[in-house]
Amino acid sequence: MDARQCMIVDLEKHGDKRMFVTEQVSSINMNKNGQWAVRFRSSPRLFNYNPHRLLYLTEPVSICLDGKGLYVRNKHITNVAELFRFANSRYTFYHVIHTDGYHENLCANDVYITRTPIAISGGSNWEYLKKLAAETGLTTEEDENILSKQYGKPPKKCIL
Repeated sequence: MDARQCMIVDLEKHGDKRMFVTEQVSSINMNKNGQWAVRFRSSPRLFNYNPHRLLYLTEPVSICLDGKGLYVRNKHITNVAELFRFANSRYTFYHVIHTDGYHENLCANDVYITRTPIAISGGSNWEYLKKLAAETGLTTEEDENILSKQYGKPPKKCIL
């Protein structure tokens, strides 16, 4: 199956890299009993899976990273050729294709996309946090960003 077009996840293995089975599958269809009929590349046999176990996601969203930062497990990733988000009402997963051809599937909690990567903010952690606060901060009834206001103040030096 084309990992750019669909993602097949074995929820019984959730949390394990082996949960992503897309590239092992040669065909998948819903049978008359309401189960996924799956044929793997390694076997001519047809396997039936309960839809609560096997998740079949289609219609990915292609994410443009121009001017954004991608962080995987808190590490800034810069060598990305393509990024796709697969989601339904309960689950979100990402398919990352790197510029060297390597590709990987990730759970949503391993991925963070910022509107402004730290490198664009001049490399200053303080400036980056200010921009991040402006993007995500909590607002008051007067639409004032509380977190952004706090980062607008110069940092106090710690005296021990």
